[in-house]
Amino acid sequence: MLNAKQAVHVAFEYIAELYQSSDLQNLILEEIEFSDDSHWLITLSFVRYFHQPKSMLQSITPPKSEHAYKIFEIDPMTKEVLSMKIREI
Repeated sequence: MLNAKQAVHVAFEYIAELYQSSDLQNLILEEIEFSDDSHWLITLSFVRYFHQPKSMLQSITPPKSEHAYKIFEIDPMTKEVLSMKIREI
């Protein structure tokens, strides 16, 4: 059976397979929970930058960004990621 540290590792590996490394700036573990239906719920966050058209103003303003949060539901017996959902803040 998967413990909490192993479930976190599964979530980090899963998100790395789905996104390009350039899209995963500042990947952080936010929450770990064992649900009532016996699944791990792992919340990860990262900064998502929005590409802007090149302009004179762009050189003096920081790029627009937001924090994105994803919840991974992981089966502790099979180590399978059952779902990845957006966590609203």
